[in-house]
Amino acid sequence: MHFSNSGMYPSIWFTQLS
Repeated sequence: MHFSNSGMYPSIWFTQLS
């Protein structure tokens, strides 16, 4: 998953989780 348009969470954070 990749939420770069979130704002609440950095895109890098989700990229590392995936």
